[in-house]
Amino acid sequence: MLVTVVVQVLLGIFGRGAPVLGLVHGAVALVLFTVAVVAARRAEASPIGPESAPARGTAGVA
Repeated sequence: MLVTVVVQVLLGIFGRGAPVLGLVHGAVALVLFTVAVVAARRAEASPIGPESAPARGTAGVA
């Protein structure tokens, strides 16, 4: 995901010089959005989360 962000930023910076880079910049934006949605869905489906993790400082409390 970090790679897509770096590519997106670089294309945004250097895309003014070549119009085709603007097209690639738009395509990478869609890829970045898709990667973010997939990551969010995986995180949502992950069994590790606040509700499954033990609370801090409750060890030994009956």
